[in-house]
This record gives sequence, structure tokens and C-alpha cells, in this order.
Amino acid sequence: MVMQRLNTGTTGKIFKMILLAVLFAAVAGLVLTDVGGFFRGGVGRQDVARIGSKSIGLNGFAQSYQRALQQSGMAPEDARRAGAPFMLLQQEVGREVLLQAAHKAGVRISDEYIATELKTQLEQVKQPGTAQEKLDMLLQQRGMSQKMFVDLVRGDYAINILNNASVGAELNAPVALMTALHAADKQKRVAHVVTITPDKIKGAQGLDDKAVKAFFDENKDHYKTIETRDIALAVLPKNTFAQDVTIADSDVKAYYDEHQKEFMNADRVRLEQVIAKNEEDAEMIADNAKTSLKSAADKKGQYVPTDWYTKNTLPAELQKAIYANKKAGLIGPVQTSIGWHVLNIERFEDGKPKSFSEVKETLARQLKDEKLDEQMAQFSDQLDGLISSGQNLAAIAEEYKARPVRVNDLNMTNAADKIKAAKIPEEIVKRVAESAFALEDDEISPLIDMPNGDYALIQVEKINAATVPAFEKIKDRVTADARKSNQEKSLIAYAEKIIGEYDTRKPDTFLKAVQKNGLNAETTSALTQSQAESTLGAGMGNLLFSLTPSNRLSFTNSPDKVNLVFLKEIASSDDKPSDTDLSELKKKTGEMLSAEIHQQFMQAWQDDIGVAINNDLVKKQFVDVQ
Repeated sequence: MVMQRLNTGTTGKIFKMILLAVLFAAVAGLVLTDVGGFFRGGVGRQDVARIGSKSIGLNGFAQSYQRALQQSGMAPEDARRAGAPFMLLQQEVGREVLLQAAHKAGVRISDEYIATELKTQLEQVKQPGTAQEKLDMLLQQRGMSQKMFVDLVRGDYAINILNNASVGAELNAPVALMTALHAADKQKRVAHVVTITPDKIKGAQGLDDKAVKAFFDENKDHYKTIETRDIALAVLPKNTFAQDVTIADSDVKAYYDEHQKEFMNADRVRLEQVIAKNEEDAEMIADNAKTSLKSAADKKGQYVPTDWYTKNTLPAELQKAIYANKKAGLIGPVQTSIGWHVLNIERFEDGKPKSFSEVKETLARQLKDEKLDEQMAQFSDQLDGLISSGQNLAAIAEEYKARPVRVNDLNMTNAADKIKAAKIPEEIVKRVAESAFALEDDEISPLIDMPNGDYALIQVEKINAATVPAFEKIKDRVTADARKSNQEKSLIAYAEKIIGEYDTRKPDTFLKAVQKNGLNAETTSALTQSQAESTLGAGMGNLLFSLTPSNRLSFTNSPDKVNLVFLKEIASSDDKPSDTDLSELKKKTGEMLSAEIHQQFMQAWQDDIGVAINNDLVKKQFVDVQ
């Protein structure tokens, strides 16, 4: 196990970043990267997404979403309005795309490397205790198992290798572009701003019962309740349908002798590598790798630590180069889909039959499993017979000396908590929740296996369909919503009336239209974009700098007010960028270009792996919920 190897260590920058982020930062579940371009189709009806052969289940995603809300402190209603469920799903899908891409590109991170790096970084955490004690505390705080944590670190490290090898951080932009960006950054604008509030609206009409009812009829889905389900669950003890099995050593040896050719170690190679972004950097790394490939990498490439690779897990280009002469030593550069590889091959191991001692334990377990499978087949046939005869879960539970547990009013967001509260074993909570929403009314689930050998069954006893409450029951709520909607529409209509009276060919007609409607305009001072965002707010500041001399007028709106923003004047800057300015702009434009390349990189891997998103299910379960 990885954590049993926490006894040596070397420093590792990426592990420090990963570990410190996990230790001290709240998960930024709602600060997300849009990987874009998702297509639909090919997703199971209880899955929110499919990435290659892996699916993201609805219940698992619901739990992730609830954790993200708790850690962000964001109110559910605000999160829905901001599209947080879709953004979180994009984040999870994007991570899985990169994990699968790293695997396909031949990036492997060994247990030894993970263990030594974790130990080093844990020792730097300033609190008492050994590295293992600090890790145990971390796992308890995060509610994670060792395996989950190690998989997280391994995945993040592999993703960083993939990103750093494929996307350049030192990209240069033309001086002309940087000069233009500098001029835009220094540009100042003057605006007329008109604020329209409800008290300024002339002749605004109230709402009678008929209008409120009409609003309700048009927006019924907004008031729909959540579908809930009542389930019964029974745990069937193993000792009621299966007997313990013992396999004699002589039987294991006889099976080995008969099937010896089936037990082969695969051809594999032990190597370390550096992945560079271009051939020139890779050549330089190869030239400087006489003593240490890791040292030669410097900032020219991404180092991948030493590990074993079976031949068929390597990309075709690396297979061809590594096995061409089958010799240890330095080879490369070799180009693959993620960059240029320089490899230091330590040694090869040919596939050969495994000895009996190597496979004895595995074979004994296999033969035992086969016997248990026979018992399970008999049990399954018996169970199918009971279900086919129309027996309900209570009768089946009685047959196997079990007592059903009932859990009522489950929905997609509370299912896990309610199932846990019913003292259902932790290890099957997620699967029970998923099954509860995959079954039809009165349907009994397939067997749910448990780590201790027992099995569970669930039956949906009642489906409480999502319904729209009677208008009279929620009339006050509907009235408030209708009033807010009507007010916002009135504000926008008033703003559009003023815009309609403005002649785009005569800029001075804007102020005349404002005054004619009994309003006043405030004129700003000359503001840069950052000053405008700070003074006027991000929405109006961005709007002001999106306007042009041919399109001077627009507005922002909310239920409480409308802000008309009119571009009065542009004060262009002829300030020449200093060397410091150019240095900063070079960094910024390099980051912009890197981000664009990364977007294309993600799109290519996404197309290669195959991604499908069930947007309708996400909308129904996380956005339309009221």
C-alpha cells in the first residue's frame, strides 16, 4: 500500500501545491473551467454524463453538488441562477477527460513516488505528529479514505504532467498586439448613466387576481414539487444462502498444471521520461541528460518519475521506439500526441510463465469464487422464482430471515442522508440511492452486494410524482413572483421607450429623451475599464466598454431597477508602453494564448475519448427544483 511506504521522501513542487490546497483551501467547487463543446446522447437514464467508458451517476453527482454548495457557502437558489450545477458537471467531466487522456498518453505515477512525495510534504506541515498521523487527521477532516486521497493526488499529478507537457507557458505575442492591448487598457470613457426605479414608472398598473392566475398558468413548471419515493430495503445475510468453501492445495496445483500457459507475466519496461513541448527543447534535454534526466528537464520539459509500463499500455510511437532495439539507456526525442518524449530505459522484463508460488493464492481464491458463484447462481434462481411468483420484499425478507427497513420521502438531494439515517450500511448507501431512482413503482432491484458477503434488495413501494400545487395554496407566493416579474417588465418597457426616442444619428437626442421622460442622467468622469467596474459595478463597467460609436446605448436590468448606459466620449491613449508594461503584457498575452491552446487541446481529447452530457436530467433535478 502507498501509505505503508511513508518512510522515505524527496521534495516535489506539485505535491506541495496539491497537498496544501487540500489541507488549507476550501474546495472551489463553483470556480470552474468551461471545457465546452459537449454533445448529447448515449447517456444512461440515471447518469448525468458519460466520458469514454465511464459514467457519472445522478446520485453521486448530487452528493458532489451538495458538498460544493456547503464548501462555497452559496445559497441553493443563487447557485441555480448562476448555472452552478452545469459548471460543476463541466469541472468533473473535464477532470475525467484529462485523467483518461493522461492514461492513453502513457503517463503513469508509481505508488513509491506518491508515497515519498506525500511524506516529504506532510513533514513540512507545522503541527505535531508523524507524517502518518498528520495524514490520518487530514483524511478524517476531509471524510476521505486513504485510497480516495491517493487517487486524488495521483490524478492531479498526472493531469499536471499532461497540461505542462502540452501547453506552453512562455508563448510570445507580437509587439503590435501588446501595444494595442496597452492602449485599450489605458483608454478612458465617459458615460451618461440613467437609473430607472419603480417609483419613476408612470402609469404602472397593479395586478388583479386574473393577472396573477394567468402568470401562474404560464409558469407552472416553476412551482412543481420534487418527485419523492418510498422504499423498503432488506439485507439478506450470507449464511442463509451460502456455505463456506475450502479449496485443497492439491486441487489448486492440479488446476495450475493444466492451465500453466494462461499464467504469463506481460512484457514490461522500467523507465523515466521527460515530455517537452517541442523538438528543440527535447533535443536539448537529451544532450544534457548524461547524469540525470530529471535535472536535464529543468524548465524545458515535464518530468515523469520512474515506473514500470507494460508494452500494450504505451502509445504506439513509444512502443515502436522502445522495443526497436530493446536496449537500456537514453532514447528520443520521440513525438506522441502530447509532445516530445526523452526516455531513460532502466531495464526490460520479458513475459514468462509465473511460478506456482506466485499464483497459488490467486488461484485458490479463483477456485473458491467459482464454488461460491455456483451457490450464488442457485440463490439467484431461487430469488428470481420468488419475485416472478409475485412475492413482495417483505415476503422475500421473511424467507431469508431478514427484516425490511423503510425509508420514505427520498428525493435526489436528500437520498444519501436519509438512507444513512436509517442505519443502512455506509458502503451501499450510494448504490441504494441510485437504485431507488432507477426502479419503477413496486419493482424490486437486482441484488446489491456488500463487502461482508451479504446482499441487499430494495423495492420502490410508492412514487410520489412531481406535481404542481393548487393555485390557491401558493397564491401569495405566486402573487409576489408575478408582481416582481411585472415590475421588471415595466422597467424594461420604460427603458425601451426612451431608447426608441433616441436618434442614433444624433447623440444629443439621448439627453433630450431622458429629460422628456422626467429622468436625470449622471455623467461620469473619464474612467478606465477597471475604474468603471469599480465605480459603476462590474455589469455596467463591462457594458460601457462593450459600446462603440455606432452602438452607444444599452442597459442592464434587475427586478428592482434598470440602468441605461450611454457612451458619451472615448478618450484614446497614446501612452507608449514602458519596458515594464511590455513585460507584464508579454506575461498576460502568453497566458491568454496558453489558455486558447489548452481549450483546443481539451476539445481534441474530448472528441477522441467521447463525451456525452444529459443536460435535460441536470436541468430537471438541479435547476428546475423549487
